[in-house]
Amino acid sequence: MMKQQKRIEYIDTLRGVAISIVVATHLQEIIPVSAIATTGDDYELVGPMTIFFRNINIIFTFVSGYLFLLVDGDRGWTQMMTRKFKNIVVPYFFVSLPALALYILEIKNFEFGGEYNIFQKTIYFLLTGNHLGPLWFVPMIFVMFALSPIWKYLDRHRLYWIIVPLLVVSVLIGRPPENDNPIQAAVFFSPVFLFGMFTARYNEPLSRFFSSTSVMTACAFFTVAAIATLYFLSPSLTSLALNNTIFICKFPLLMLLFGMCARWSEYAPKWLTGVGLASYAIFLLHGYFVGALRPFVGHLPAFESMLMRLVCYVALCAFVVGACFLIAKVSRAATKPFNRLVIGY
Repeated sequence: MMKQQKRIEYIDTLRGVAISIVVATHLQEIIPVSAIATTGDDYELVGPMTIFFRNINIIFTFVSGYLFLLVDGDRGWTQMMTRKFKNIVVPYFFVSLPALALYILEIKNFEFGGEYNIFQKTIYFLLTGNHLGPLWFVPMIFVMFALSPIWKYLDRHRLYWIIVPLLVVSVLIGRPPENDNPIQAAVFFSPVFLFGMFTARYNEPLSRFFSSTSVMTACAFFTVAAIATLYFLSPSLTSLALNNTIFICKFPLLMLLFGMCARWSEYAPKWLTGVGLASYAIFLLHGYFVGALRPFVGHLPAFESMLMRLVCYVALCAFVVGACFLIAKVSRAATKPFNRLVIGY
């Protein structure tokens, strides 16, 4: 019992790290720290930080797979999906209402490529998460949970070797460019979800392995080397090739973060675990702050010093995480006993 409690504890720490990185990912365009480069025929921000942040949602996908096996492994499909609907979809709907209203009332525009009524637009947004940038992850992970009979079959027969061919499939189909296809996204991220399950299934030996000094050092070295290599190669790569390569190179980063949390979670500040416990609520809310800050892009002080830009960037990330956490705490207290349904915390 104590071992399982410790396992949950360091996974909560990992969730705190994950949501902090996700927020930082979506704020990097507000105070750019990365250099500008080109990738093949596509022009975009491709600096070291951009490469580090690309596909960073794999951390949450990994944690989802880990907790799926640990918490939902013995639940039937109907019971599990009912629970997921209440804990994931219902708060997603409530938090989405302001963003949906902006599009339904045509305060913001969205190119649908045809004429659609209010009901059709609402369904489209809820099924894709495109009404608020980061929310594409929610329909994708719900599809992933809906496929649980497949994941349970693979776990029951210990067919985790299939992660390798699934990585090939991920590279072939790619991630949806507009994040508007949750089924394609679920297939793309499926090897990460399975890797989380694999880590939970063999938690004791793998947590010792990933948290060993030699493995963490190797993973850190590989991550830095991969970022540096991809940074210099990015001008000669297409956006798809760059994205797929970054995706595969993120696995050592997953191992590093998991190992660090498994080894040092007891030394982690309490606020980080608290942020981890509220991570889903923070995830749902932070897109509003990103959207509110986006008009200020280009109007902020243009600091020549990279250090000064970095300091401002970190301060902005801390502010958004802290503000979302505070809103989540207040909403949780105000909506009890329905807080899980309203805010997901």
